[in-house]
Amino acid sequence: MDPATSPSRGDARRAAIRRAALREFAQNGIAATSMSKIADAAGVSRPALYQYFDNKQDLFAAAFIQLFEEQGAQALAALHEPGTTAEQLNGFAQRYDGDLWELMAASAHLDEISSAKNEQISTAITSVVEHMWAGLAKYLTQHAPGRSKEAVQRRQGWVDILRLSPPGLRADNPDVATYRRRLAALTATVAADIVASSAKGRPS
Repeated sequence: MDPATSPSRGDARRAAIRRAALREFAQNGIAATSMSKIADAAGVSRPALYQYFDNKQDLFAAAFIQLFEEQGAQALAALHEPGTTAEQLNGFAQRYDGDLWELMAASAHLDEISSAKNEQISTAITSVVEHMWAGLAKYLTQHAPGRSKEAVQRRQGWVDILRLSPPGLRADNPDVATYRRRLAALTATVAADIVASSAKGRPS
C-alpha cells in the first residue's frame, strides 16, 4: 500500500487539518473562515481538503469534537502522572477545563463558535465528557475504596464538586491565570478531603 494513501497517514492528515481549522475558527470566527484559508493553514490544496471533509460545517464539527476528545484524553492521562493526589487532580482539571478556557478566552468569536454547536457535536461531546468523568470516578475508587453507601456517596460528592464548580469559577469571565489558580485551589481542597478520608480509615 502506498504510505501516502494508507489509513494511518490519512487519519494523521485529517487530525492535522482539524487542528488547523480550529485555529482558524478561533482566530477569525466561523463566518470569516473559508475552506481556502483552512487549506492554506493546514498545508494542503483546496481540492485535497475536500477529499477529507465535505464542507466547512462538516470540518467545524470534526474539529470541535476532536478538541474535546484530545482534552478529555489528556485529562485522564494526568490522573496517572507521578505526583500527589492534589497534583493529579489539578492536572486533570487543568488539561480539561483550564486548557479549554485558555483556548476559548483567547478567541474574540466565542459566542459565534458556541452557538454553532449542533446535535452531532453535542452528542459527541457528551459521550467524551461522560467517559472522562467515568475515568475520574474509577480513579477515586482506587484512591478511596469502599462499597458501602457512605463510601459511594463520598466519591460521588467529589465528582460532583469537580464537575459542577468550574462554571461558577469562570462566571465573572476571569483571565486564564486567575481561572487556573481557582482550579488549583478547588482540586487541592478535594484532594485534601480524599487524603483525610483515607487517613481516618472511614468505615466502608
